[in-house]
Parts: sequence; C-alpha cells; structure tokens
Amino acid sequence: MDTGLITVVPFSTPERFRELKAALDTLPYNINVIWPEDWTCLTQAELGSALVVFISEEQASNLEVCQYFDELGGLPKLCILDDISGFKQRRIIDRCHDVMTWPCSAEEISYRFCRMLENSTKPTGEKSLDTELKQAFIQMNFIGDSPVFSQALSRIQKAAKHDVSVLLMGETGTGKELAARAIHYMGGRNAQPFIPVNCGALPEDIFENELFGHSQGAYTDAKRSQLGLVAQAEGGTLFLDEIDSLSLKSQVALLRFLQDHQYRSLGSQSYVKANVRLIAATNADLAELAQAGTFREDLFYRLNIMQVTMPSLRERTDDLPLLTDHLIKRFMLEHGGEEKHLSAGCYAWMRQYLWPGNVRELENVLLRAFLETESTAILLSPPAQWVEENESINISGVNWDVDYNEAKSLVVGAFEKNYLMHVLSKADGNVSQAARLAGKERRSLGKLIKKHGLR
Repeated sequence: MDTGLITVVPFSTPERFRELKAALDTLPYNINVIWPEDWTCLTQAELGSALVVFISEEQASNLEVCQYFDELGGLPKLCILDDISGFKQRRIIDRCHDVMTWPCSAEEISYRFCRMLENSTKPTGEKSLDTELKQAFIQMNFIGDSPVFSQALSRIQKAAKHDVSVLLMGETGTGKELAARAIHYMGGRNAQPFIPVNCGALPEDIFENELFGHSQGAYTDAKRSQLGLVAQAEGGTLFLDEIDSLSLKSQVALLRFLQDHQYRSLGSQSYVKANVRLIAATNADLAELAQAGTFREDLFYRLNIMQVTMPSLRERTDDLPLLTDHLIKRFMLEHGGEEKHLSAGCYAWMRQYLWPGNVRELENVLLRAFLETESTAILLSPPAQWVEENESINISGVNWDVDYNEAKSLVVGAFEKNYLMHVLSKADGNVSQAARLAGKERRSLGKLIKKHGLR
C-alpha cells in the first residue's frame, strides 16, 4: 500500500461530514473516503495502516462502531470526534491511537496526518520518548514533537537523572527556566526548594551578600542576620539565569563556591557546607566569551558538566500547529469566550518568520490577536517589518556567477515562494481557493506548496 494514502471512514450523516470533507480537500494527501457499509466488507490489508474515522454525536453510542474497531484489531490511527462530550468518548478513545476534536483548523488536521504517516513508516527500532514521559513534559508546558525539540527533551530527562551542574543554552524565549524546573522536578531533589535567580539583576557589590547572606552587624545597615539564596535552596536547586551577565569579581566568588560547595556569610567566621544543585542558563556562547576573556574559562568548565540546548522556534516550525493550538486553549481557559482557532492561512508566513523572541514572542502576539478577534477564526498578521522585507521578490542574494539556466532557476524559485505565500494568505490557507486565485489546477499548486515547505 502507498503510505501516503489515508482512508477516512465517516460514522455520521453526509451533512455532518460535509464541512470536514471540505477541509480534507485542501490538504496535500491522497484521501480515500469509505462509508461504514463499504468498510465492513474490506479486509485489514485493503484498508492499510493509515485509517482515520470521523464519529459524530449520533453515532457515539453505537456499539457497532466499537465492534468494527475490535474486529480490525484496533486499527484506526486517528479518530476525529465531532461534538462528542462526556463518558461516551472513553470507549472510542481506548480503541484508537490518537484522537482530536472537530471543528479545528485544516493545519491541525494536516499536522496529525503527517505525524500519523511518519509513525506508520518509522522503523520499529527507532527510539523516542515513551508516552508517560511525553505526558509529563506536556503537563510542564513542553509542547512539540519535532526531532530537534524531542532531542532537547531527551537531554533534559538525562540531566534530571544525574545530580551534577547543568548549563542550559538557548536564545531568549526558548524555555530555559522551564527546562531548569523540569530537571529539578524530575530529579531526586524535587521535594526541596527550587530558587531562581536573575544574575542580570544582581549588581556586583551585592552579589555575595545575596548569594551567601550576612550576619548581624556585618555592615552598617545589617541590623539582623539574613540567609542567602544558597541557604534558601538547601537540599534543592539554585537556578542562575543570565549567568553571562556576572562581573569577573562575581564569577570568582561563584567559582570558589563551586570548587567545594562551601561558603561563608558576610561577617561570619565559619564556613558552611551547602547541599545544592546548580543549574545555569545563558543566551550567549560562553566558550566564545571565555576566549574573549569576559567569562572565566575555569568557571565555564565547572558549569558545563552537562549541557542542554533549547532550540529556537525557527528550528522547529513543524511544532507551530501544536503550540498555537495549546496556547489558544489556554487563553480560552484564562479569558473565556467562544472556541477559537488560528486561521490556517497564517502558517504560510509563520513558517518563514524568524521569531527572534521565540515561543515567548509567539505567545504574546497570539494572545493579542486572541483578545482582539471577535470571530472564531484568529487571523494573525505578520510583523510590518517582515511584510516590507517580503512584499517584493528578493534576488539580491542570488549568485550570478553561474550559468544562465541555474540563475533563472534561482530567481523563479524566489518568485514561486513569494507568490504562493501571497495567494495562501489571501485564501486563508485554503489550497483549493488559492488554486482558483492563481488560475492553476489544485494538484499542481499543491505540489508547489509542498516543494517550498509551506505545508
């Protein structure tokens, strides 16, 4: 069987299925719709492995639905539930690999289909995060299924198992503090304190006082003793964010502490042995800073026993549908209102945008659009600067030191990509509508869209 073929079986009336069918028609997959009366006559081999069922409210209590599943060995890879609530879902969910609810965006369906087909062809020996661990990460707001993000989650899991210093790398907004909390709460110190510290907010002259505390009378205004951050984190984890912002003097104090985990409060004559785990985070390249002399090389080695790099959003744009769906559901819980979804046409520019603020930027722009949108479909507008940079074909980067045909191919490719993004945006992500606007056959336009990675 062609692994790109998806069989969809609607357990509903044609009227209830009509809207979903319109969404399926916009997707770049070979989709075969078979009604239940014909499905029961087919063998498992004829159905293949990529089977999707659509079940509406009137069919949710139909025992024959689950009997069909049982006879086929729980074959359905995905079940799309149409307006079904309550315990009726349980019998169905238990017999399917994955479940989603309708209505939803065509982009979300496309993402589930893509993941379903990848899992169908994945070698049995391929390692991945187990279901229980993935669920634990989701509860900690780690949303994503892309290879680069899954690799970062595996590193977090490994770091949590070993009680050593960890260095978290990654751009602003990639979730480094979230990763630090995950390492703490998945590790052996989870019952003890997690103390986060922003090093950029600690001036050099009070760094040691904040970190190690002071005794009464240690200085003029020290009217009583005060515990430092290390003492507050005793038994748990001390998280030092923006570690690169520490002055060289502060770095020396931290290095001295890391050498034997002993410290002396200001004004005290005795040393205290600390039992804390240190996790540091930075959006800078500490190795480069060490070479430049602005960060101590020996401190870098002390911190960098285990390293976890959180990927930027532009490195995992395949996670955009999952992220936006998760965020919108969270906004609905926090702010109320009717159910909303992101307009599928937005993903064309979102996959091309660099997202300098990463997930934090996505969250902010999506929340603003969510609050300002009255309809159920959220239309997220690209930043003005991005529009200006992409409203005309950019051929300035074309290498002209090639033959005519190669140069022409490069320019045509730039034109195709810009034009496709334009018509997809105007058609709100509907490929059929975009094809009509472009005056092209739908299948031909779909191939171009796939070629340029816009789906």
